[in-house]
Amino acid sequence: MGVRSTVTGAPLAALLLGTACALASCAPAAEVDPAVVELQKAAEALAITVLRPGAERAFAREGHPIEGALECTVTPPADASPSQEAGEGADRADGTTVHCAGTTEQGAEVRFEGELSREALAARPVGDDGLPGTFVGTVDGEEVFRMDCIQCAPAVADDATQRRSDTARVGD
Repeated sequence: MGVRSTVTGAPLAALLLGTACALASCAPAAEVDPAVVELQKAAEALAITVLRPGAERAFAREGHPIEGALECTVTPPADASPSQEAGEGADRADGTTVHCAGTTEQGAEVRFEGELSREALAARPVGDDGLPGTFVGTVDGEEVFRMDCIQCAPAVADDATQRRSDTARVGD
């Protein structure tokens, strides 16, 4: 679980940013460029591929291992909140939202919603595999985790803090 892959993080960021740029083009709203549609579909599929295992690991860390695999889509579920249905589709100008559902090994219903922010992806430092956004997991309707990043490395403490921490451990 400590292995981080840059194989999907970088292409995801590029696709999401490319889609944002393409959607923001000066083309009239009535004209839909087939290349933009394909790019959007690819970004959505990659977002699902990258977020699903992160969501499954997050549920397992909270003591709710998933039976099989989560089923994920960019289409909001039928019982989505009114805010999700009113103008907050799967692929908005500022991000892509992924919705997942499944069951735990104990048979409880789980839901995951993850919104990847294109702006936050673009602002990541070179080599950062983290996927910033808003990620929420529920089990039987009760929230069990809320995160602002998937695959993110913990922040590195400054030298003074690190030395104090090391000294405290030596004295224990």
